[in-house]
Amino acid sequence: MKIKFLDWVRESLFIKIVLIFIFSFIVVFYAFDELNDFVFKSTHFKKIQRDMANYSSYILTDITTTPDTSKIKKVADKLGIGIYVNTSELTYLYPKSEKKVAPNKLIRYKGDSVRVGFYDGLRVNIKKGNSNFQFVLKKKGESVSYLSNLVFVLNILIVSLVLVVIYFVLRWILNPIPELDKGVKKLTHGDLDFKLQSKRKDELGSLVNSFNKMRRSIKNMIKAREQLLLDVSHELRSPITRINLSLEMMENSPEKKDISEDVSEMKTMITELLESARIQSEHGEIDKKENFIPDLIRETVEKYKNQDPGVEIKNLEPVSLNVDRRLMKIMLKNILSNGLKYSDGDSEALEISMQQTQSEVSIQIQDHGEGIPEEDQKFIFEPFYRVDKSRSKETGGYGLGMSLSKKIIEAHNGEIKLKSELGKGTSIRIVFPANREN
Repeated sequence: MKIKFLDWVRESLFIKIVLIFIFSFIVVFYAFDELNDFVFKSTHFKKIQRDMANYSSYILTDITTTPDTSKIKKVADKLGIGIYVNTSELTYLYPKSEKKVAPNKLIRYKGDSVRVGFYDGLRVNIKKGNSNFQFVLKKKGESVSYLSNLVFVLNILIVSLVLVVIYFVLRWILNPIPELDKGVKKLTHGDLDFKLQSKRKDELGSLVNSFNKMRRSIKNMIKAREQLLLDVSHELRSPITRINLSLEMMENSPEKKDISEDVSEMKTMITELLESARIQSEHGEIDKKENFIPDLIRETVEKYKNQDPGVEIKNLEPVSLNVDRRLMKIMLKNILSNGLKYSDGDSEALEISMQQTQSEVSIQIQDHGEGIPEEDQKFIFEPFYRVDKSRSKETGGYGLGMSLSKKIIEAHNGEIKLKSELGKGTSIRIVFPANREN
């Protein structure tokens, strides 16, 4: 079955671009040809040819009666023209600054014997036998009748116009490329809910469709992974409850203490997993109410007053925001616990402060601990990621606290930013929009 030409063009980006350049070449060539015809073959130019040829014939009659250089010079000075004479007896150009031009560069008026044209001025070339006479009647720049300049300018305008049209047509054809770039950036930042739109059937349209399929596949894989974690978490609740009951019946011993700590860690991990899933769920509801943020921070910090190196409140702005109080406390607790965990007992206390502008409210937490390596900083908010690759109990939990904190902040339309330097500590800045519903 033959493919229709239009369908063939519609489905091929290469053919579209080739056709654009072929069409542009035809337009430019045709425009140049028509412009040349209009300027040099129009009635107006023929009248110029006739008048200039007749005028030059009179001049020729005058200088050939006594063909000497003094006569030529006198006529040229009187009329303000240039004259070139080439006969068997005399070869002379006046003034010397003029240039002699090959006759074939001018346009025929009466065969090869008389030619009139614009070449560094308006010129008339008259041939008589073996003698050749050329007159420069209007020098370059003396008159707007010097049409070669006009033609050059018009040609530049035509080419510029065609280039502008080509630019906008190519921009339309390649329009999916910026959209694809935007989609890749969104995908890089973890946004999997967008969809690129394209009705194109060529290679770029196919690329957009492939990108959308890839996005859906990634989203489905992540959902499947999260669902597996949730299912496992739910299933683990029952055995953990039974273990707790059994522990209550055991006598106090070092073994009982170790088991209790392990069970407690598992309960924390399961709680964080389920909390994270609830926040991300489309059916999960966040109980937003107006809360006075300084009181919320003080209540959270109070729990760490006896834990070295401690938490120091620097500055708290009197700000109220619409937030879920319970989730905000979980978020602050996770960040403060993380900062204390990676700080020495004899280092400076963690510092927490607030700032307010017309557009935002920010909470900053600064610790003076060991800091985070630069290559690890971009992964800190990923689930189950830990800087300590040994995943030792002594250096942290399961890598869920910071991930959950980020999700809580984003659920309130906020943003979390991290800066860290090895040996100097880590600064975390939490930003919420001010003066509007969070």
